[in-house]
Amino acid sequence: MAASIVEVAQAAGVSHSTVSRVINNRPGVSSESARRVLEAIKALGYEHRERRPGPKPKERRQVGTAKFSLVLIGEEVNFTTSPVAASVFHTVESELTALDYELTVCRIGGSNRIPPSIENASTAGLLLYGKLPSPVVAKSLRIRPSVWLLSEREGTGYWGDRVGPDNQAIGVAAAEYLAGLGHKRVAMVELLGLHVGFHDRATSFRETAASLGMTLETIKAHETEVDQIVAKLCKLSPEPQGIFIPRDRLTARVMRGLGLACPKLADKVDVVSCDNDPVLDGLPKRPATFDIRPDLIGKRAVEQLLWRVDHAASGTRSIQTVEPRLVPADRVR
Repeated sequence: MAASIVEVAQAAGVSHSTVSRVINNRPGVSSESARRVLEAIKALGYEHRERRPGPKPKERRQVGTAKFSLVLIGEEVNFTTSPVAASVFHTVESELTALDYELTVCRIGGSNRIPPSIENASTAGLLLYGKLPSPVVAKSLRIRPSVWLLSEREGTGYWGDRVGPDNQAIGVAAAEYLAGLGHKRVAMVELLGLHVGFHDRATSFRETAASLGMTLETIKAHETEVDQIVAKLCKLSPEPQGIFIPRDRLTARVMRGLGLACPKLADKVDVVSCDNDPVLDGLPKRPATFDIRPDLIGKRAVEQLLWRVDHAASGTRSIQTVEPRLVPADRVR
């Protein structure tokens, strides 16, 4: 697979909006950052494809020579801490490149400044990721066809379309997985302070576990509170037979903590997680996890954005969810 703008950014140690500015010859990049980006491009063999001249392909439809922008909203939004988001961005870039469209990447931080790439008249549509912007910024973004990527950060206030994981299905499938192993006593880590999707996963897991006759212990915590989560799991009596942790990066840290604090529980408990993150490969026993299929999310997001550009006058919103896929546990390591 050809290198993506995300991989160039990771290799150069900069944001992908910085890479976008370098390859599109835009100002605002230090000479040192530009040097690292150019070295990463050369090392990875990244090719930035300009739109080819001549007649447009059939796939381009009414969109014509338009450009698109991937907009990261919020200073804390960072693809380096979310392999799922990085995979979605990679697919988005690949899909648009295959159709000979130009994609710029920009960030909207705490100010109300609108990046020039968004204000550009040739920018036909936006792919949005992150938290809700200020009302002033939102007013400027709303005028363009938009598709949000992945799960909502807040419950209300969004506009445009969205393509993301089916968080309710993840919770249901996780409970059914543990029930299928014959477990009656289960625990769940309910993540606080992140996107709404974690709440949806917890709610559907709780409801499904109850309907299947399982006894559930819920540990509510923020992602940074690993020691507290481990301590509470170790104190549960009777011990849980299965645990649902809704994010692989947290799962890896919790399981390492359990291995030190209560190794007997860590060795025999069945864990089901979510994201299919390679971070799980370092565990002595890789738990079951759900692949939320970021490649399909990215592909459908591009398809929906192109459709929306062609049907901007439509009075409907499209909220599409992608079904998760179970990746079984690796019990022999």
